[in-house]
Amino acid sequence: MALVRKFGKPDIFLTMTCNPNWDEIRRELLPGQTPQDRPDLVVRVLHAKLQELKHRLTKQDILGKVRAYVYVVEFQKRGLSHAHFLLIMQRKYKLTCPEQYDLLISAKIPSNKYPELQKMVIKHMMHGPCGSLNPNGPCTKGRKSCKNHYPRPFSDTTLQGKDSYPIYRRRDDDRKEKVRGCELDNRWVVPYNPYLLRLFNCHINVEACGSIKAVKYLFKYIYKGHDHASVVMRDASKADDDVDEIKQYRDARWVTPPEALWRIYGFELSQISPPVMQLQLHLPNMHMVAFHERQMVERVVNRPGVDRSMLTSYFEANRLHEEARGILYRDFPEWYTWQSGKGKVWQWRKQDTGGQVGRIVSAHPAEGERYYLRVLLNHVTGTASYVDLRTVDGVTLPTFREAAERRGLLESDNTLDECLTERALFQMPSSLRRLFATILVYCEPSDVAVLWQKHKDSMSEDNQHKSQNKTHVEQMVLIDIRNMLQSMGKDIKTFPLPPMIDAYDDAIGTAREVYEEESIQPTVEDVALKDSLNEEQRATYDKIMSAVDTDKGGLFFVDGPGGTGKTYLYRVLLATLRNQGKIAVAIATSGVAASIMPGGRTAHSRFKIPLTIDDGAVCSFTKQSGTAELLRKASLIIWDEASMTKRQAVEALDNSMRDIMGRPALPFGGKTIVFGGDFRQVLPVVRKGSRAQVVASSLQMSYLWESMSHLKLVSNMRAKNDPWFAEFLLRVGGGTEETNSDSDIRLPDDVCVPYSGSDNDLDNLIDFAFPNLNENMSDSTYITSRAILSTRNDWVDMINVKMIDRFQGEHMVYHSFDSAMDDPHNYYPPEFLNTLTPNGLPPHVLKLKIGCFCPTRMESLFVGLSHNKPKKSVATAIVREVLSHDWLLLDYICTQGDLALIDFIKEISCEPRVEVVLIDDAFVERKWMECLFQSSAYLGDEVIDYYINLIKAQKHLKCRSGGRVHIENAFQFNFLKRDGDLEIKTEELYPIKDMAHICSAERRVLLYLDHDMVFIPINIRETHWYLAVIHARNMEIQVLDSLDTSQDRKDLTDSIKGLQRQIDMISQRKELKDHRWPDLQVASWPLREIDMGYAKQTDSSSCGLLLLNYIEYWTGDELSDSFTQEKMAAILLSSDLNKRRGCLLYKNEKEVDSGSPSDVEILENPTDSNKRKLLHVLDHSEVVYEDEEGPITQADLQRWFVDDWDKRAPVKVSTDGCTNDFLMVGLSTKDMPVTKADSIDVLCDYIMAIEDDTTLE
Repeated sequence: MALVRKFGKPDIFLTMTCNPNWDEIRRELLPGQTPQDRPDLVVRVLHAKLQELKHRLTKQDILGKVRAYVYVVEFQKRGLSHAHFLLIMQRKYKLTCPEQYDLLISAKIPSNKYPELQKMVIKHMMHGPCGSLNPNGPCTKGRKSCKNHYPRPFSDTTLQGKDSYPIYRRRDDDRKEKVRGCELDNRWVVPYNPYLLRLFNCHINVEACGSIKAVKYLFKYIYKGHDHASVVMRDASKADDDVDEIKQYRDARWVTPPEALWRIYGFELSQISPPVMQLQLHLPNMHMVAFHERQMVERVVNRPGVDRSMLTSYFEANRLHEEARGILYRDFPEWYTWQSGKGKVWQWRKQDTGGQVGRIVSAHPAEGERYYLRVLLNHVTGTASYVDLRTVDGVTLPTFREAAERRGLLESDNTLDECLTERALFQMPSSLRRLFATILVYCEPSDVAVLWQKHKDSMSEDNQHKSQNKTHVEQMVLIDIRNMLQSMGKDIKTFPLPPMIDAYDDAIGTAREVYEEESIQPTVEDVALKDSLNEEQRATYDKIMSAVDTDKGGLFFVDGPGGTGKTYLYRVLLATLRNQGKIAVAIATSGVAASIMPGGRTAHSRFKIPLTIDDGAVCSFTKQSGTAELLRKASLIIWDEASMTKRQAVEALDNSMRDIMGRPALPFGGKTIVFGGDFRQVLPVVRKGSRAQVVASSLQMSYLWESMSHLKLVSNMRAKNDPWFAEFLLRVGGGTEETNSDSDIRLPDDVCVPYSGSDNDLDNLIDFAFPNLNENMSDSTYITSRAILSTRNDWVDMINVKMIDRFQGEHMVYHSFDSAMDDPHNYYPPEFLNTLTPNGLPPHVLKLKIGCFCPTRMESLFVGLSHNKPKKSVATAIVREVLSHDWLLLDYICTQGDLALIDFIKEISCEPRVEVVLIDDAFVERKWMECLFQSSAYLGDEVIDYYINLIKAQKHLKCRSGGRVHIENAFQFNFLKRDGDLEIKTEELYPIKDMAHICSAERRVLLYLDHDMVFIPINIRETHWYLAVIHARNMEIQVLDSLDTSQDRKDLTDSIKGLQRQIDMISQRKELKDHRWPDLQVASWPLREIDMGYAKQTDSSSCGLLLLNYIEYWTGDELSDSFTQEKMAAILLSSDLNKRRGCLLYKNEKEVDSGSPSDVEILENPTDSNKRKLLHVLDHSEVVYEDEEGPITQADLQRWFVDDWDKRAPVKVSTDGCTNDFLMVGLSTKDMPVTKADSIDVLCDYIMAIEDDTTLE
């Protein structure tokens, strides 16, 4: 298993059986002798043949280059001696597809063109006969069929069968041969390699073994040991005497003559290459010491080197040699040799022989600390002692288990608790609830009730503003978690959480599935898309809506290449029906496709389609289920990417709907179903399947295909600017592009990065896709605007590792928790499981650096939330359990466009549930924003909470004249105030066993110490807000209060005492140095009341507004800018974090162009309406310059935009209807070439800055 961990799974399993009729044996027999009479001769010839086979396999590479191998010789009681080989090939020679199997392995009777090979196959490689042809055969006796599954099925091609075992090509060619009295065909042929069979003229079975399950079986098989018998020997003449059964008991081995001679000659019974070295594992002072039974104990313990072992010498090597500190204990034998007789030390290898493969002796989890020590040694490098292994982040822990948990190597509730605690520092409560639900489903915490009690307050902060009733608040949180759990296929009742109360549940009495669908409200943006459909889309839309409106039902398939607007059409259909109060179900084959459609779900999750499905199957829901009720009420079902779906999945839904609708004669029970996709792209995935199997599983092969109305979309809206590429893809998908004899398509040279076959090819590809990475790695736009795609997951992992290594800075390492099910004997050690990366699971070791690209997953699966396209983000901060991402938030500057947005917000109705801001699945209603336009209105906590988060995301506000600034969350004050209660002992607040809370406090303290100013919002009894600023440079606590300065500051002083307690606690655990604070006695710093002058509260309601004013503009000495309530509205609406951003522009029909969005003229009139249109383009369109000009320099832009402005004709920009994030760019380097898109960006920036109407016109 150590070889598999190091080099991967075995590729070839080869069995060679001795042939007693070899010429070398027959020639040496004396007259009258048989091979059975000369076991000495048989074993010597077999040994020579095995050495020749090993030489051919490992030196001449006849099956490919071998990286590692194992072989063992086995002697049967009555059968022939044989040897088993396991070969692990080098990466380039691994068997990964049926075509490669066919090159090495054959399972057919050769034709008459090869008479010698044919004769050998019939003689050595035909199984049986057995089964019905010979019921008494050894492989059938006592069974109904052959235990080796012969005869095997016919197959025209080699296929990847069940559990990844190949189904070899065995064609039904009517060829039969008489073997042992029976006619046998290709189904009875044992797989073989023709070259080896001809060379050795014996039974030599060659099999491809690529599955995980084969590993344990094969290694157990080749090392299964000898047959033995337990016997008792007794003297019959002394039967009446006392019998010492223990003394007379013998454990006898069954040794055949060939085995006895093999051992006498001293031939190897097994061999492994490269050799595996067993590494000692022991707890401190518990290593094994060998001594003679007659030696005095005193001499043994005083013997030189008695206190040394492999492990303690490994620690010593790390202390003495810097090059050793980056090597794991298990990898040490590759670089060092163990000198057991020379002082028990590790010595650097002088020759590069490849070394040995190390294997730490196994330990079962029941062994406790010894097992956890092994876990740490398998992951931690550079440790110089046992204490170092127990030290994490400067804290020495009492046990190896706690150290492993702290490093994230063991799954534990402490890790989960820490994860929730850290995320609470910077995430919204809705995200915490989603994370909590995910933990319940996938992490299986042992004490759910404790996690709930510790984090329910953090998860309910947004709901606390909606109700003062604690029970109601708790129920709102539970309802949200319940919905999330249900979307993951779990019931909240299966977890030990507080019971649900029906009185607080709006969805009671309604099926969850129906409630979720009815909760989806179409955006005004989607409703308005109907007017912009092109002719093809409009015709398709009318046909489908006619079937829905008349309730006739019908099946439709919308066929169109990528970019023809299929998704655009689906959004219009969904919005139209949902706007009418009807239910339209949106599903897709893949999660990415589902996330693009509003309310989208995958087909398998929505309809409970079995993952393993055959013809005639049905879905896994009942007639009385919520899914069945949803289907009965649905007016339309849209299934996107149906071309990727196996026809059996679609037919399963058809079978179920005919039943629940009570109309078995109509497809899908008479419902209207719209399928969509492009068969030119990805077809159904048949694991290791042939082309014929893939085609057979396609929807076009279904009995439903002929019942569908086929609608086509042809006009490509996405690739208008690159028609050659669009046409090329169509030719490839349609099969009309020219191919070579192997059906491969030759790509034009001008679209290819040259491939040379060298090790530098991947580096060259990375350099092409990411030019000048070192100069641009801090540019998030640069990082997220390019990608390298691959067809294999292992290649993706390899590319990711190379990319991460290229980023500067230190990396953070995360590990998965791997365990084998149904493995009580620990056959699969954790380090072996760590090497496996099955489809859909990440690698065991995840390395991240600040600045690297992180694709964000769709965190919510249930349809009540808004679904957007998968986002790209960049890691801006990495903490131990949770990543912080920069969502590319645009710095906001109050311009004419902002005022246009503000005017537009004022026109929106203040009716309930009109959402203007949607951030992280929590919303701000229009009526709550009314306080931004009325000076006498109270600023709601909802607006305050969300605006603080927006301020924290804006990087340009984090560094001011007073130094670096950290802005704390609005709720952190409560925790500091709690710690400031000196009547509660520190040990009670932070027990030593609760390392998660201690480490969380440590991170907070270090974060504060790394900033010159810390802004802490303080809420006095939920009635008044003010700001406290810990100003380290001035060594003072500044109080910025919009009321007078005579307020009671006990809440603040208690908070500072709490912070002081945390600092003192952490300073006792580690030395606090290299920080920005001149003094750590923050509790002794004076409180300084700042007179805010004009920025004071003149009413009883604007404290929250002024708090945000202070947070955003306080430099440490003064307010840097004036603040208006209206600007807050513009920032909230325009932020990239706002999922509703820009959609409100569609509400005013007078300002929406009645024509197609693909033809919008911007510079027509100097009106606010045109400014709003420009904002709409910036927010929702991909801007494309129409001229075909080369690169434009800054000097060109100066001449173009300023000097020659009056000579230019009005500039037109066009959009393709797609939503894209738009980023303003500035050009600061003179004569620096920029792209056409950059030039348009600068043009738009220029236009937005114009305030004079005449100049604008």
